[in-house]
Amino acid sequence: TNTPEEVRQRLLGLLQLWNFNLPDQPKIHEAYQMLKKQGLAFPSTLASEYLSVPVGEGFLDIPAESFADRKSPLEQDEKKSKLLAKLLQSKDPNDLLKANKLIKKMVVDDAKKTERDMK
Repeated sequence: TNTPEEVRQRLLGLLQLWNFNLPDQPKIHEAYQMLKKQGLAFPSTLASEYLSVPVGEGFLDIPAESFADRKSPLEQDEKKSKLLAKLLQSKDPNDLLKANKLIKKMVVDDAKKTERDMK
């Protein structure tokens, strides 16, 4: 692409920071994991203070590095992942409705799991 390298690195760095500092935002984490799987190299020069989750009311008292290897619901359940891929590739509108329901259920389940993990 025609994106200047400095801009590209800044965007990747921001996405990495958001992934670590916004654990309650699954879409950011999924985007981060997808780009990592595609082989994009995220900046390794971020100072550790930028990788800390803020503490205090409304924040976690956990270092952001512990979130680095979080897995999305699709990565956690290979069976559901394969089923979802099959449903999404189908031309049948009913399969797409099933895929939508499955995605919604996975998001709800992941939110519950995240909430349990934070307690």
